[in-house]
Amino acid sequence: MASQIQLSTHGSLDIVSFNLWDAPMVAAVRLPRMNALASFLRTRRGDVWACQELFHDDACELIGSAAKEVGLVHSVRFQAGADLPNGASGCGVVIFSRWPIVESMFHR
Repeated sequence: MASQIQLSTHGSLDIVSFNLWDAPMVAAVRLPRMNALASFLRTRRGDVWACQELFHDDACELIGSAAKEVGLVHSVRFQAGADLPNGASGCGVVIFSRWPIVESMFHR
């Protein structure tokens, strides 16, 4: 899902919100799916990607690499949440941005 916010003096801000469904014990064939999703996201040239259900380190690195390729060099991965099975952790929310993220907070 993508949305565009009109900014009064600076043009627009393109935001891509995407549920990657990297949920432990549910997502089948994780790495092939994550590779396909990284390829897809490389075509989404937004200013900010808000990714949900990105639980595994390997998938986060893969999607993060795709983000950097399109200029989204800043990110924050929210670590609050539960330790999950099969090497997954955190709440699964990762934000990638074209601009520095100066502050972030996770509220349960």
